[in-house]
Amino acid sequence: IPFAILMGGADEETLREAVRRIEEREPEPEARKNLLTVLCVLAGLRLPRNVAWSIVRRKKMRESVTYQDILEEGRQDGLEKGLKKGLEQGLEKGLEKGLEKGLEQGLEQGLEQGLRRGLAESTLKVLEARFGRVPVDLADQIVAIPAIERLRQAVEQSARASDLAEFRARLGEPPQP
Repeated sequence: IPFAILMGGADEETLREAVRRIEEREPEPEARKNLLTVLCVLAGLRLPRNVAWSIVRRKKMRESVTYQDILEEGRQDGLEKGLKKGLEQGLEKGLEKGLEKGLEQGLEQGLEQGLRRGLAESTLKVLEARFGRVPVDLADQIVAIPAIERLRQAVEQSARASDLAEFRARLGEPPQP
C-alpha cells in the first residue's frame, strides 16, 4: 500500500485512500505507525510536503521507529552542522580578537619604546649642549634605563646638574617620587 503513492496519478485522494487502507487493515499499532511513516516519506516524493504531512497526520507517525530514526538523523546532522558553524565562527572571532589585542599590545609597546628612546635622547642632547661630549659609558647607562618615569627625572637632572659628575651621582640615586 505505501508504494501506491509512487505509481501514476499520485494525488491527495490516492494518499487519503492509502492512509485509510493502512488504518483499516493493519491491526498492529507499531506496524501501522511504521507504514504511515513510509507512506508519508514516499508521498513527499510526489506531493508537496505540507500536503503529505497534513493527510497522514504527523501525530500518528511520531512513535514510529522509522520516524524516530529519521528525526534522530536530522538532529545529529543539525548538531554536526551547528557545531561546525560554531567552531568556524568561534575561530574567526578568536583570530579577530587575538589580532586586535596583538596589534593593541604591539602599538602600546612601540609607543612606550619610542617614548623611552625619546627621553633618553633628550637627556643626552641636554647634557651634550651643556657639558660637551657625553662619555660612552654614561650614554649607555642612560639608554639602559627601563622606566619611563626614571628617564623623565634624568631629563630634569640633566638640565639642573652643575656638571657631569653631579649628574652621574644623581643618576645613581634611587628614583624620587
